Amino acid sequence: MAATSKPKKNVHPKRIVITSGDSDGIGLEIAVKALVKVGTKRDTNFILFRSVQSLDKQIRRLRRHFKVQSATSWHEAVNISQQSSGGLLIDIASKQSPAFWFEQAALAAIHLENTHLVTAPLSKTEIHRAGMKDLGHTDILKRLNPQRELFMAFVGSKYCSLLLTEHIPLNLVTKRLSVERVHHGLLAALKLREQLDAKKRNKPIALLGINPHASEDSLIGTDEEKFYKPALDLTKSKVFEGPFAADSFFARHRYKDYSVVVSPYHDQGLVPFKLLHEDHDAFQLTLGLPFVRTSVDHGTAKDIFGKDRARSDSMVSALNWALKNT
Repeated sequence: MAATSKPKKNVHPKRIVITSGDSDGIGLEIAVKALVKVGTKRDTNFILFRSVQSLDKQIRRLRRHFKVQSATSWHEAVNISQQSSGGLLIDIASKQSPAFWFEQAALAAIHLENTHLVTAPLSKTEIHRAGMKDLGHTDILKRLNPQRELFMAFVGSKYCSLLLTEHIPLNLVTKRLSVERVHHGLLAALKLREQLDAKKRNKPIALLGINPHASEDSLIGTDEEKFYKPALDLTKSKVFEGPFAADSFFARHRYKDYSVVVSPYHDQGLVPFKLLHEDHDAFQLTLGLPFVRTSVDHGTAKDIFGKDRARSDSMVSALNWALKNT
């Protein structure tokens, strides 16, 4: 008697949702350019959120390189994706605010398997215009995932940066820090380190001080002793070094010796990171989510909107990370 083959399990393709951000910014341009460079993926459907007022030349460029199906809503796009084995680009031309696109996509990624997000720049002005109180993509994600500790991280060719706090005034930094927050941040840095290539993965992780000179033996503050020491004890890992005084750390190019650099606040981590990655050979990553969310490491650049001059390097890196790590 001939053996009968088992029926194949119906596995839905991955969904990479791309939100193109402000309609008068470079988001759609860099998304289209990046998609063309990355190309069609047999096991993945790309879903692109864009404005109904998008420039026709960008959509024509997409249609020359992809099998495109149009959708008028997120639910229609999901239905199209579920009936496909992969290789599609599903185009949603929306009248809604770009802030709502991202909120819908993030909610879907929370509840649907194999759904991940890649975002183009979204201005805080646009978010507020939509009636939201959030200060960026990360704050929207925090609101939708209140039970999770989320962290902004930046992955670049020179080094990686993780921020313990986000877009908050400097006088609130130590109020937002806690031993638990720092501990979760260190664990997130360890997880990021594990995802890097072998050369970077074998390097230790640096922790930058909160106060000038990392408080210099508590002469300029006690925050490092208060937050860092017990958090480091909890991790029980020997890959962390520091805390270092941030000025001499970067002045002496010590970042080259580390896989991830953990910073307590926004500008301390991002000023050197963006100076070293001014060619946009870097991207942003949200750590702590149950799905992958990446983004570009730059803003909306409205001054060059419609001029076809925007570089898509950061968006290409963000897309490739999402494809590789889903």
